[in-house]
Amino acid sequence: LVIPAKMADGSYWQNNRQSVADELINRAEKFIPDLSNHIVVRETATPLTLKRYTLNKNGSSYGWNATPAQLDRNVMPPNTFIEGLYLTGHWVTSGAGPGGVSSVAFSGKKTAELIIKNFIK
Repeated sequence: LVIPAKMADGSYWQNNRQSVADELINRAEKFIPDLSNHIVVRETATPLTLKRYTLNKNGSSYGWNATPAQLDRNVMPPNTFIEGLYLTGHWVTSGAGPGGVSSVAFSGKKTAELIIKNFIK
């Protein structure tokens, strides 16, 4: 379950992390009845968690803003000026929409195809 979350200091998330997660699960139970009784492992991640593991500004989880100018394939392409160095992930623009798991997977696929194409030359 994912919701937009504001970047706040550690004390905010220390005091509110569990209640925000509880509320999210309660809301989800309107669509998935009895969900809370089937949760075996529960982990929560806040913008601070994402910042700690990714160093993304303000704990960004989706990369670039999804505006036409930022989705342009040339903002940050997978190929670089350094021979043999390729980029992939939610910051690499592919014209596929905003970030997230599906965009990262698409980015990885496209970068792998580019590597194979350049390797076969």
